[in-house]
Amino acid sequence: MISDFTTKQSLQSLSQGQPYQTQTAPCPITPSQIRFVGQVESLMTRHAAEGDFHFVLLALSDGLMFRGKWRAASDELLPRLGDVIHIETEPNGFDLMVNNLPSVNTANQLAGKACCLIKNWQVIPAPYPLEMLDQLYCITEQPETLDRLWGIIQRIPVPILRSWLSDLFANTQLSLPFAQVPASHNHHHSHAGGLLLHSVECAEWVEQVATRTLNPKEAALSVIAALLHDFGKIETMNEKGFSQFVSHEVLSLTLLEPSLITLQAQWPQGAYALRQMLSWSTFSEKFPKFPGALLVKMADQYSTSLSARNKAFHALPEHYYWARLKTSNSVQMFNRIN
Repeated sequence: MISDFTTKQSLQSLSQGQPYQTQTAPCPITPSQIRFVGQVESLMTRHAAEGDFHFVLLALSDGLMFRGKWRAASDELLPRLGDVIHIETEPNGFDLMVNNLPSVNTANQLAGKACCLIKNWQVIPAPYPLEMLDQLYCITEQPETLDRLWGIIQRIPVPILRSWLSDLFANTQLSLPFAQVPASHNHHHSHAGGLLLHSVECAEWVEQVATRTLNPKEAALSVIAALLHDFGKIETMNEKGFSQFVSHEVLSLTLLEPSLITLQAQWPQGAYALRQMLSWSTFSEKFPKFPGALLVKMADQYSTSLSARNKAFHALPEHYYWARLKTSNSVQMFNRIN
């Protein structure tokens, strides 16, 4: 997988000495920084006078191979054979990146080949096919936030809910736009991938409080409600004018209902509780039936406020302590202390 992003065809041209050509693909091109998703085929450590290096061979989703290396660190946990990892290369740090060659069979062969210098790597714990992960990391401008999303799913302590949430994101008709669209047009997180970032921020903040104050089942439901509270925006932020017909809160429940029916067959109480938590903002009660819904609301407001303030101060000198953010229906004033 290549994202942030370059297409595999472009890398083939590079490895064969051909001129670089921009491809008509959903991935924007940033030649100085390239990301991959691949499965670990071979891994070794080589000791040398200039330092120790780890060498890795990755199988990409289209059958191409990627060779990379990074400087070894003490007490470093390494990926295992068969793991799917997401890597980011050093800018201009490659000699030979991709080639349509057979897999390397020995450690000496792997270390002897020209390799790309790896800046960061992360094991992806998501139980999805390599092709699907390739798509997700290619289209999103928030690859690190995708890594955080898999961590949230993995930490859900209730097996039924963890499996349910994993299955939900296995549906690429839902997960691809969720990873790509902004959270608003000109307010908070109004950039590509903003919905993913806002949703993950809310879920992580709710997780910190809910796991300490609620029982495991209610805490897990609260985290999931925070993650999915704006899910309807994958429709409203995709279609011009569509948000004027149906609110994203209503569309969230509409889009999730097929999955909620599946959850209801396994755990009816959990499915109804999640429906209630996702719809509470449309009611007028002072307190929600589930306190976790209040955590979701506060996390939503906090994440929104931080993003909007950052947007307001974005182009201003550091010594400015107030700023104004104008949206389509309001003007919001912000302060900061430096």
